[in-house]
Amino acid sequence: MKTQFDHLPAKEISINIIPLIDVVFSILAFFVLASAGLVTPTKLGITLPQEQKNSTQAIPLRPELLIVTLDREGTPRLKGEIVTKTALESQIKTHLINYPKGIVVLNAEDSQVSYQQVIEFLQELKTIAGDRVAIATTRSRLK
Repeated sequence: MKTQFDHLPAKEISINIIPLIDVVFSILAFFVLASAGLVTPTKLGITLPQEQKNSTQAIPLRPELLIVTLDREGTPRLKGEIVTKTALESQIKTHLINYPKGIVVLNAEDSQVSYQQVIEFLQELKTIAGDRVAIATTRSRLK
């Protein structure tokens, strides 16, 4: 048996959810903005230390440094003067006795000094001064 609706094409039924998503996100944005206005910002109870104007005791900014420079021949210099390794060792020991928090700094700023010389000299300084040895260089200027 045929009905009269058999020859008609069936219409596709579709639900368009894009407008629904737009409405839901609009409502969400409204509540986010409304709730942000309801929250009052609070301060943390932190008191920062104040600078003392009449400080009588000077605070040292860094420990006393003994700067040893290594020239391009690998010769150690102390305060610009060439010094032998035995004299340097005795001066380092007296410096560390006089300044218990003192540091021996190897200044290897000359570009002609090889890395091998610097490493060997650092090892010698480490045997004398232990862990109170540092290395310093100068920054190259970019052109």
